[in-house]
Amino acid sequence: MVTSLWGWSRKGVLVATNDNTAALDDLRWLDIEPDELVDIKQRTSPKEVIEALVEAKLAYPCYCTSAELREMPSAPKGHLEPTLYDGRCRTLSMEDQKILAKAGRKPTLRLRVPDEMEKSTPKRLAKLLPNKIHDFVVLSADNSPTTALSAVLNDRDAETTHTLLHESDMNHVYQRILIAQALELSSPEFSSIPDVIQVGTTATGSAWQTIASLRDAGYHPSAVRTALLQAGWADALSAPLKDQAKDFKLNKLSKKTAEINLDALQEANSNVIQDMDSKARVDAVFDHLARRGFAFSERDRRWRTKFVELVVEDLSTLADAENMAGYVLTATVSYDKVGAETLRDKATQNLIDTFESQIKAGKVKSLSDWKSVLAKFRSQVEIPGRALSTIRLVLTGERTGPNLVILATLLGEDGIRHRLEKARKYRS
Repeated sequence: MVTSLWGWSRKGVLVATNDNTAALDDLRWLDIEPDELVDIKQRTSPKEVIEALVEAKLAYPCYCTSAELREMPSAPKGHLEPTLYDGRCRTLSMEDQKILAKAGRKPTLRLRVPDEMEKSTPKRLAKLLPNKIHDFVVLSADNSPTTALSAVLNDRDAETTHTLLHESDMNHVYQRILIAQALELSSPEFSSIPDVIQVGTTATGSAWQTIASLRDAGYHPSAVRTALLQAGWADALSAPLKDQAKDFKLNKLSKKTAEINLDALQEANSNVIQDMDSKARVDAVFDHLARRGFAFSERDRRWRTKFVELVVEDLSTLADAENMAGYVLTATVSYDKVGAETLRDKATQNLIDTFESQIKAGKVKSLSDWKSVLAKFRSQVEIPGRALSTIRLVLTGERTGPNLVILATLLGEDGIRHRLEKARKYRS
């Protein structure tokens, strides 16, 4: 997002490639649409690029095992590889390579770093080169190009002029510079912003929360977008990014590591959902349910609005609607072995009859109607708590779960009778 703001603030064009559809989905979910999209199918394949490097003796196969690599000197902090490669495969003959390949070794491909690279590197880029550089991998043993090689090819295809990276990524930007030189390409201008970390109890003991994981967890894009920006830019607003770009300057960002507080994000997300108008909230909830695979095409707008109105108080994330949706957007209910045994019990069948006797055909529609039905049911059974637990089992397949009044209101009279009838089939 900061890249978008930075580019647009400088009257630039935001260019993306279509090789990472997941990343594009993340951007669009955050309401960030690239100005140009480059089709990577039209570019020279990585395989052709690699073959050209090998033919020019600018890259070579490395057959070193993990054990052999561990014998080499440790690399300084910031290198992508843990050790400094000592170049032992640089001079392997074709015969030696065939012998190693026949022995079952799968090679990586390493870029041959020039002996006097400082002299051949423009001054603006030379300052980004570390003191110690070894021949580094550009193609893994499974023939996958490294991130650095892919980035260089993307820069070429998108005709990138400026790139914004986190400070930690600047530690190994030298690989992109040297790969571009070997391919006789021009490197873009590299600028940096502080790194980002996640804090808060929500993140404790869990992996980094990606945009996709936050989306799946039911966060609203506006809450995520604002939290990400405000982590490093005090002046960030909830307005669209292009509107904020005119006031953005890179030097306005905090110089400290940006902290995304996931606890604060969850609270902010809840506020966003609660503050929405009814239509926007209904759209947000059902857009999320659609992404999560729930089928509701037969439910009209009126029913969807009722659904959201009944569950809104429990929504801190859009995913909180999934539990109730799971109970009401399924055609039937399943019972486990213990549940099925309970349904066969005569006492359970009597409770089912007692419960249905309180439902007056065509007259039970609203939340208050179902409250009355359940109140009368409670008054006619010996142990109300246990009886309600049994009715919940009948309607959901579980003894604990959703609020029965809300569930019944959403299922409606026909839905309730359908589930009661299924449970009656277990009658001995």
